[in-house]
Amino acid sequence: MTEPDYDAQMKRILQVLNSSSAAQLSDDADGGPNLLEVLNPAVNSLAYLYVLLAQAQCQMHSTSGATAVEVPRTLWVDPGGPLWQKFVAFFDVFDPRQIRYAGAEWRRALEAVARSAGAAGKPLIAIRPIREAILRLDPTASTLTSNHVLFVRLCLEARSYRAALPILDRNVTAFPPQHQTRSPAQAAAKLQGTVFITAASGLSDRLTHVDHLSYHLFGAMVYIGLKKWDRALELLRFVVSAPTLSAPSLIQVEAYKKWILVNLIYHGWAPRLPRRSASGTRSFWHACAPAYDSIADVFVKRDLNLLKREINAAYAVWAHDCNSGLVAQVLEALPRFIICHLEKIYVTISTRQMCMKLPGVLGAEHTDHDEPEVDLEQRLLSMIEAGDLRATLSHHNTNQSTTSASSPSTVLNFATLPSQPQSSPSPRTAPSTSTLASENTLAQIEAQIERVAHLNAQLKESDDKARLNREYIVFSQKIHKLMRDSRSDDNSSNSNSIGGGSSASISTINADYANSMLSIAPSVLMASKTKAKNFAPTTIAAGQTTGFGTSVFDDQFSYQTLYDGAQFSDEDVMGDL
Repeated sequence: MTEPDYDAQMKRILQVLNSSSAAQLSDDADGGPNLLEVLNPAVNSLAYLYVLLAQAQCQMHSTSGATAVEVPRTLWVDPGGPLWQKFVAFFDVFDPRQIRYAGAEWRRALEAVARSAGAAGKPLIAIRPIREAILRLDPTASTLTSNHVLFVRLCLEARSYRAALPILDRNVTAFPPQHQTRSPAQAAAKLQGTVFITAASGLSDRLTHVDHLSYHLFGAMVYIGLKKWDRALELLRFVVSAPTLSAPSLIQVEAYKKWILVNLIYHGWAPRLPRRSASGTRSFWHACAPAYDSIADVFVKRDLNLLKREINAAYAVWAHDCNSGLVAQVLEALPRFIICHLEKIYVTISTRQMCMKLPGVLGAEHTDHDEPEVDLEQRLLSMIEAGDLRATLSHHNTNQSTTSASSPSTVLNFATLPSQPQSSPSPRTAPSTSTLASENTLAQIEAQIERVAHLNAQLKESDDKARLNREYIVFSQKIHKLMRDSRSDDNSSNSNSIGGGSSASISTINADYANSMLSIAPSVLMASKTKAKNFAPTTIAAGQTTGFGTSVFDDQFSYQTLYDGAQFSDEDVMGDL
């Protein structure tokens, strides 16, 4: 069947379904068989979806004793019931090509499953069906939709962080266009999500800057719960550097606080604001989070006792912001950077010497000298395996003491530079730690190469799409006109000896400017032209009511707008660590 014939057939089916009432589509319309048992959800996805929604609506009103004519926007399905199982099975096998014609109904079913699971206190059972539905509709999941925000919210509520990775690990590269109507190419068998996911398709609710910031902030919290600090920093950077008119919003302030703490845990130093952040808001950031800036200043001094005093002094602040879990991780991370600093001083050092030189940091306050050495050795092994420390551990027997039995002494050998020859390891040297670190590094490099290749393909697709944009075509015409004017100025300057040098220099500047603008990738150019217009958030003044409470993650915050009454805090995220 050709694409025009397929499009016409789907529109005819859609017209019949829209003209049918919920009672007609339910199983008790004429005492006949259940339509859900007759229709195949993989083949008759469009009709099956409408029947599902109709039966869910009739089930609601039969419970309340009322009657209705059409499917309401707010549905509820009994989690674990027969109809719930139909919804879950449908999300696994539906035809995404047909669902493009019923985007609003598909999204309504998705929201009904999420809402029902959340109301029953079982958000975990809705995570897998919603994730499979999102990826089945758009396998790349690169176009941000309201379904993305809904899904990540459920993962946080259920504290099921790894379940969110199949969506979060895919970078967002596009937003649903707000000005486009239904795509005429939606009947194509293979189609990128950036083409058919539009504001008119109904596959996503209307997005605002709150959705954009919330998705990246919630995603960062998921990565924090998994201790994937690098990925968490990447998402937090998106929130902190988001465009703003005068002052950052409360969501950005909360992201800034977490951004400081995660930087200390992962990098070990006080971070600088991203270059993309508005220059006029730099002083505002520091005024909003003075306690966090203070802990960053103390952390770089590498004094554990001073850091403990600073944390205890601002305990009320961490508790109010629900960042106590992250602050505890900051305190735990400081000894790691103190140990790494020894690499700049020593080539080899024994664990016993380290315990004496770093009292109080590595547990050297124990009366038994063997206990802190064992604890330190375990810490060093974990650091080497994680790739945080470039060194190897070796054991040597020491029989110098006559009053005690011979006990092994552990020596830490820091890795030498590649240009320097390394000494041969002793027979009891443990090469497994360095080998494992090398394997981890190689795996990270391969994953990064694969990620860059995927981003390159997405960038090429964005460039091809931007070249068909009317604004880019008009802009290109202006640039080419500028180049033609520059060449005409050059010709006139050659024929006119007076003033020719000045005219030639101006035309050269115009030509250089035109060439530089044409060398910019179309997607980057169009994004820079529309960035402030499309995604500049409305700033929030101090004390203004925003729906986020006094703090986005305070204890009394009830996520009325984004969470439908669900509550969780940073302690929930860090509780499983």
